[in-house]
Amino acid sequence: MEWLTQSEALALAPALFGNTQPQAITVQADTELLPVEIPKQPRMISPDEGPPSEVKEWYGRIKDRLVVLRCMAKTREKHSSVEIKTGFLQHPALGDWSVLHELQGLPSSVNLRRPLFVESRSKQPCYVVFRPQVQGWKIPVYKAEYWQEARSFLEFLSADEWNRGCFIADPEPTGRWVILHAESDAEYIMGPSSELWCVLKTACDMSLLSDDPSTVLRVKDLSGANSQIFRISLGRLL
Repeated sequence: MEWLTQSEALALAPALFGNTQPQAITVQADTELLPVEIPKQPRMISPDEGPPSEVKEWYGRIKDRLVVLRCMAKTREKHSSVEIKTGFLQHPALGDWSVLHELQGLPSSVNLRRPLFVESRSKQPCYVVFRPQVQGWKIPVYKAEYWQEARSFLEFLSADEWNRGCFIADPEPTGRWVILHAESDAEYIMGPSSELWCVLKTACDMSLLSDDPSTVLRVKDLSGANSQIFRISLGRLL
């Protein structure tokens, strides 16, 4: 692993990234140990430049692969997460997730066996690898076009007990999902968003602001394509 300055990374980017957008990956990481393991000082990015809170960013090279690491500058949890940006594999035999095998040179504090999100280039995924949450909703970790692609990723995850609950299922229904006030369909608190899991997560977080179990938020599709209504109270999907 060769660590670079921002200017060195920018000079290499056209040759290593080409004209394509880099792949986005998020994995669990020990963000307190990360600065100790990286010999270069991070670039500090303030909220004035876009992120909601200050973040640290490092640049590195693994053989001919450019890697950008980003994590929050301050976090309440020791084991948080790090975002990785790198180039997509040209011909991934097992799917876009298999780029994780080529990132083994990253510091030990970056846990590649515990991915939270791996971007794929599938435009119409048929299978999704989900990570269930105790609150009742599930996070899509990887969207696959083929069954074997999803299955091989699930096998990769099975090496760590932390991933034991992950499973393969159909993609979540798309729509215009919103969070509704408990009393009225006329007003909504947030939305619309096409990502159901994201709206359910936000609704669970918002419902924790009330300690009254009779207060129920609802998540509904305004497009009418999905008739199901989700009910949330005290941080959980009912």
